[in-house]
Amino acid sequence: MDTLSGLVRLEVRIVRGTFLLEGIGALCYAAVFVPEYGLWPGLWKSVFNAVSAFCNAGMDVLGETSLRAYAGNPLVNVTTMVLIVLSGLGFMVWWNLIDSWKKRKEHKRGFAAGLTLHTKLVLIMTAALVFGGALFFFLFEYRNPATIGNMGMGNKVMASFFQSVTTRTAGFETIPQAQLTDGSTLLTMILMLIGGSPAGTAGGIKTTTAGILILIILSTVRGRRETEFMKRRISADAGRTALTVTGLAFLVVIGASVLLFATDGLEFKDTIY
Repeated sequence: MDTLSGLVRLEVRIVRGTFLLEGIGALCYAAVFVPEYGLWPGLWKSVFNAVSAFCNAGMDVLGETSLRAYAGNPLVNVTTMVLIVLSGLGFMVWWNLIDSWKKRKEHKRGFAAGLTLHTKLVLIMTAALVFGGALFFFLFEYRNPATIGNMGMGNKVMASFFQSVTTRTAGFETIPQAQLTDGSTLLTMILMLIGGSPAGTAGGIKTTTAGILILIILSTVRGRRETEFMKRRISADAGRTALTVTGLAFLVVIGASVLLFATDGLEFKDTIY
């Protein structure tokens, strides 16, 4: 009974948090879409986009060009990115962050002391992927006139961050994907494969899986038998699970690509993408 009531409380927290963030997102979108499309069409587009962004669905009702018309609109860009990132962190991270903030005075070392190893790994990997991805997209596309080459510096930075965030299985676009450079295409595929974090709305092999693989590689390079993170040992089972999940993901991608090569006759890059 205690387990059942605990699950019910967890579901209620998830539903409340979801509706709260989607509602705030819809209001932010409405500030742009209602003046442009009218009251009811604008509200419909706002709610739909908020739900789609939070669920990392990538579907919109704005047309074939997705959010390209709003590539220079900070409110639309930031709202979409925040919804994607927050939902991609995973609900476990949400509750840990909230509980740690509430109990920060109880921890001798402050707020961070209450964070679990899982939360720390998710936050570090998410920040690294978002900022690292944005940096490389900026470098790869800086002179590409078909994407961000003709934008002002501020919009170039914003579009680079948006591309970095949306590729984590969300699927929106503010720049044409078919016109990306080869470097950006490869980077996009890597970010899509990794995706979001466990117990969130994003897909992929998960940030924790990628993080554990990186830690295993670093430990091996340093000649250490044990894999550690934040002075805590990563179990061998976690390492084997990470390797298995990644291996299966590559097998699925390769298998699906071979079938597409045999049936659709698309170019190599388009097929893999």
